[in-house]
Amino acid sequence: MDALDLTGQQLEKCIEKKIRITARRIMKAKYPSPVIGFKFADVDKDHISAAR
Repeated sequence: MDALDLTGQQLEKCIEKKIRITARRIMKAKYPSPVIGFKFADVDKDHISAAR
């Protein structure tokens, strides 16, 4: 939670049966309105590790 700067309640809303969907929801919660041209490669590596 600390690495992602999301609350437990926010993370609970992201939980799905498949980890890939959960990770996508976490990234959507972390970056709700990405700039045009935003790529997954632009995401902070610590956030990716925490989402896994």
